[in-house]
Order: sequence, then C-alpha cells, then structure tokens
Amino acid sequence: MGICCPVCGSENVRLSHLRQGDGYHLLRLRYPIRCRSCRLRGWTNFYWMVKLWRRQRAQDKQAALKRRQKQAAGTAPQAKP
Repeated sequence: MGICCPVCGSENVRLSHLRQGDGYHLLRLRYPIRCRSCRLRGWTNFYWMVKLWRRQRAQDKQAALKRRQKQAAGTAPQAKP
C-alpha cells in the first residue's frame, strides 16, 4: 500500500516541485506530491517522500536504459544481402 490521492483515490502520484511558499510545510517535515490522474497537489511526510523518490529514480533508470538500447539498436550496422 502506498500513497493515494484524496480526491480520486489513484495511487499514481509523483513528487511535486518545491515552490517559494512551501517553507511552512517543510518545517513540519512534509513534502509536496502531485496526482498524475487528477493533477491535485497535496502533501506527504518525509517517509513516503523517500519511498516515492526511490521509485521515481528506479523508473527513470529503466527509461534511460530503454532509450540507450533503442539508440544502440538503431545505430547497429545492417546486414547486407
């Protein structure tokens, strides 16, 4: 079980960017998140922030690996008949 959006109930959330007025929440050890389904911006504690950060980082690494494999496949020399 992870973080769910309070509006739509989706678990498809990501870390949101920090804004200038977020200092109060950071002092309370809360970090912004955003629902990818309904685009709501909310807050979570630092424990879940670290879990989301690790998950996002793993997804970014997988995407980069797929891009490199795709580029390598596209630049491979073609066999001539």
